[in-house]
Amino acid sequence: MINLIRILSFVLILISCSHLTVLAQLSHGTLPYSFQQKSSMTSLERVIMPAIDVVQLKKEDALMDDKEDFYRFGAEIPVDLSLNNAGQWEELPDGSAIWRLKIYAKEALSINLVYDDFYLPPKSKLHLYNEAQTEVLGAFTNANNKTYGRFATGMITGETTILEYFEPATVRGEGRIQVSTVVHGYRDFRRDYGDSGPCNINVNCAIGEGWEDQKQAVVLIYARGKRHCSGALVNNGRGDCTPYILSAKHCFPQGQQDVETAIFIFNYESPGCESQEKPTDQSITGAEILAIDTPSDFTLLELSQSPPTDYNAFYAGWSIKEEATDTVVCIHHPQGDIKKISVNYDLLTSDEGPTPKRNTHWRISEWELGTTERVSSGSPLFNTNKHIIGQLHGGEASCDEITEYDVFGKLAFSWNNDGAPINQRIRNFLDPNNQGIEQLEGQYCEDNQTVFAVDMSIAGLVNINPLECGPTNIAPQIELMNYGTDTIESVTFSIQINEESPIEQVWNGKLGYKDYETFGTLPIPIEEEGNYVLNVEIKSITQNNATVEDAFTANNLAVYSFELIHNQPLSVDLITDQYAKETAYEVVNQAGQVLYENSGFANRDTIRDDICLEEGCYVFKIYDSGADGICCIFGEGNYALSIGAERKIGEGGTFTDQDSILFCIQREYTEDLTANIVIDNSTFCPDEIINLQATTNQYAWVEWMFPDGIEPIESNQTSANIQINEVGQYELKLIASNGFDTVEVNKTLNIDQNIEFEIDLQSVSDDESSDGSIQINVSEGNPPYSYQWEHTNLDTAFVADLDAGTYSVTITDAFNCSVDSTFTLVYTSISTNDLKNGGIHIEQMTNGELIINHQAPTSEMLTATIFDINGRMMTTLNLYKGRNRFTNLPLTNGVYIIQVWMNEQIWTDKFVGEMR
Repeated sequence: MINLIRILSFVLILISCSHLTVLAQLSHGTLPYSFQQKSSMTSLERVIMPAIDVVQLKKEDALMDDKEDFYRFGAEIPVDLSLNNAGQWEELPDGSAIWRLKIYAKEALSINLVYDDFYLPPKSKLHLYNEAQTEVLGAFTNANNKTYGRFATGMITGETTILEYFEPATVRGEGRIQVSTVVHGYRDFRRDYGDSGPCNINVNCAIGEGWEDQKQAVVLIYARGKRHCSGALVNNGRGDCTPYILSAKHCFPQGQQDVETAIFIFNYESPGCESQEKPTDQSITGAEILAIDTPSDFTLLELSQSPPTDYNAFYAGWSIKEEATDTVVCIHHPQGDIKKISVNYDLLTSDEGPTPKRNTHWRISEWELGTTERVSSGSPLFNTNKHIIGQLHGGEASCDEITEYDVFGKLAFSWNNDGAPINQRIRNFLDPNNQGIEQLEGQYCEDNQTVFAVDMSIAGLVNINPLECGPTNIAPQIELMNYGTDTIESVTFSIQINEESPIEQVWNGKLGYKDYETFGTLPIPIEEEGNYVLNVEIKSITQNNATVEDAFTANNLAVYSFELIHNQPLSVDLITDQYAKETAYEVVNQAGQVLYENSGFANRDTIRDDICLEEGCYVFKIYDSGADGICCIFGEGNYALSIGAERKIGEGGTFTDQDSILFCIQREYTEDLTANIVIDNSTFCPDEIINLQATTNQYAWVEWMFPDGIEPIESNQTSANIQINEVGQYELKLIASNGFDTVEVNKTLNIDQNIEFEIDLQSVSDDESSDGSIQINVSEGNPPYSYQWEHTNLDTAFVADLDAGTYSVTITDAFNCSVDSTFTLVYTSISTNDLKNGGIHIEQMTNGELIINHQAPTSEMLTATIFDINGRMMTTLNLYKGRNRFTNLPLTNGVYIIQVWMNEQIWTDKFVGEMR
């Protein structure tokens, strides 16, 4: 099992302020009222928290620290403490009041609080501090209110935390403070500083030069009693500095509940290369999940408020281009430590990560500099151009496993997530104007960026595919999204297909800022095959029963192209087991392209998919990452494929890691499947290349079955080339299947006799005569025969009046089998010449041994050629200076001729061989 990367930890840093310490989360650095004014409350009753079993908790931590992503430092104690049922109120002379609550947790190292109802009216203030009044958190004001009404505050060191709420007379009774969770810190939350492995590199070391902007985008996240993850502030196509945070889905197992009370820490880093804690009060509490999904493990959040200018926050750029860059950088908080940087110089590869869906992740084989650790999840991966291309999901990398891998969910996949709804894809938030942006630079922002009051958008069209089987009714669903701050109550659309008259439809409801809704249109009948263009456009917007003008119209139009064909769709019926997240399936064409895939199913669910495909052949593949199939250990899951009601393709469920079915789509099945093997002849020559062609009357998968011992030279679905050397009869088989029917075709191949022949050669009498001849006598083969001589156009078995020399002929029989042969005619009269006199002669030619003495006036190696008396070349020999001894020659007893060439002279001699 893949160990998820170690998630980030958090240290709440203290700012020294005279004798006390102020901790702030976008709070205002004022002191509590009771610190400045005399209070009649001299003592407070404590609300005592129940004891926790620290020994048991630490035993659990010892088992889970290396397995879980999150570092647990506190135990969550559920409580119900509010302004109305706990603490003490004190009325002030001007009609204002202060409320104080003392919370005590015995032996706690720290305390932090989570609120399930939190509202501070104007001019009210909330502070938290310890009993010695040396640490203060706040003041919090109405600027900290969240639309969802929940909140969290950071940690106060020690066993006691005091809440002090000041409420002015003008808003008496309007405040709401409901503490729902007390986090009893039993492990030192400050342990994260310096806690990462020694191979990690501080971001402000030399290797971080050039990444000064990008590091300003990276944040540390913690929630409740756990240090969570990293994330990165990202830019969007409008450049309006909406505070979007990209992180990992698994960082927030409780979803929105985790996010609403999470704290996002900016600029937690050493000021230099040497590790040194840098105090910071730069944090923001709370966010909203905008989009989240499993395959690429991404979460896109929007912070509850934008980072102030003094945070110097950078909105990082990004790219969705599928480019495997060879230099990437990760900036993160391993073990929740101060910010680190890791570098990889190897080419990225595409990977499925710990999910069954392919090509959802980038894989790093190993880091060259630094690493990642438990608690680094969600950190951004930057390419060479300093664009984010993914976020950390998991892996095995650490300082102890320095050569191990990491996987990052691809931003390119998260962008559309295979056409998933808005809340499962990133595109509509990072490209809100539908500009088709593939790459965006980062930027710094000023406060109070412009947002339009009225800005409706068509975010997309769903329930329609690029290929539709019909005739059918097209009923696209419109994804409507409000990017404006004003609430919209009604939108009128026009829907047009090709040049037909547009149809108007009205949506009524209520959409606030960043709200979205998907709603269906009226069915539109489409009958004719062909290509269609669907245009959906916003025509008017209603607010408070009045028509208002859209301030930004570039995102008011959606255009979608599709094709209608008259095919029956492939129907996939799936029943999942109790581990449905392990299951995924896909449809692949013959070129290996994935045309359709599906995953992320619910346990023990029933799914029906109708997939429109063009005529052709395909493979259905189903995967189980647990390698135990979908039946029958953990539930009786199964799958079945069909085309129409009467054509069942196949079914299954019992397999290991994968199963597959071949099938074909045919528009009309008017006759049974037939197949044939087409070849030129039935009889072939040895060594001849035989071309085989498969034909079928329907689309079908084809498999060739060759005779034993015969391997094709090349082969594909419809053709094959084979070569058979031995004479005889051979049976080959062709199997064709369309998913419903299977047929077999057998074919017999006859391999004919080799052409065999004998030859009579008449050597040339001397160098001034042309009295040589060659006679070919064919003994095996299929007559008639033809002869093609290289030196003449004669087509005869006998040629005469030849000079000494070499002659080539091609002999062909009735089946077009052929054989090539070459003959040499030599002189039969032997004369002693200068070369022989110069020192080449045969010393011995008996007892199977031939000795040739080479004393010719040259240091070069010479070549001797030996012919039989008919001029047939028997062998060639290399002659070196001196005596050359040869044994085991391919000669029998008889007369032979030897020739040696040197300097355009030829030495010829006869010898009688007694070789055996």
